[in-house]
Amino acid sequence: MEWLRKGTLRLAGRRARASSTHEFEETVEQLAETTPPPVGQADWAARIVAFKGVLLEGVEVVVIVAALASRPSGPAPALIGSGVALIAVLAIGVRLRGPLGRLPETELKYGVGILLTSFGTF
Repeated sequence: MEWLRKGTLRLAGRRARASSTHEFEETVEQLAETTPPPVGQADWAARIVAFKGVLLEGVEVVVIVAALASRPSGPAPALIGSGVALIAVLAIGVRLRGPLGRLPETELKYGVGILLTSFGTF
């Protein structure tokens, strides 16, 4: 609902349009003020944040596949389906990367908000 709310406000002109480029530049400026870890030492804060993000998505996939694998038909259909989905998502991502890169970010986020809200309502 938050994606849809923000997208609606942006399209109505009540909130600044989305700009990942601007957000990236602001983050780079903020990080320029901090000192990086010494050479040869790991940046543990960055590693922990990256690990948590990957772990969260991985657990989500495992829970979905495990739930589908617990059906009487066994784990084979769930594993095959997840493999096919992985290949399909990668292929679609490669194919649509260029066209999606040309879409205005605000409109794209609004569309994602509609899709997420519709899926959640269904």
